[in-house]
Amino acid sequence: MRSVELVPLQVKAAFAGLTKESGFEMADPGQDFQLTDVIVQGKLPWRRMILAGISDTTCFLHYERGGRGHTYYLVVFTTNSSGAMLIWSGSLPEPAATITQLRFLVRVAPTLPNGDLAF
Repeated sequence: MRSVELVPLQVKAAFAGLTKESGFEMADPGQDFQLTDVIVQGKLPWRRMILAGISDTTCFLHYERGGRGHTYYLVVFTTNSSGAMLIWSGSLPEPAATITQLRFLVRVAPTLPNGDLAF
């Protein structure tokens, strides 16, 4: 998946709840986002998608977050007709360019407690 428009609505809602934001805001890969804490142009999202994927019951989002620090995350949700639930989240040392690289980074990533995605 290469566009945030393709992220299921229930995943967007669950992600917004975890980050304690009123809605899901994430730039598409390659689009502008708020990389630093110095605001230079209007309102940009603080997060930008790197890779994402979806199956019948699972969705993952690998993204970068700007602000006071530039960080990389992966969140994995289980999905069904009643919504989405976070099943794994982790901070990654670098962005993954491929699914193969993402799998490797996950093996060394520290798992984050639910709710730590707000910073």
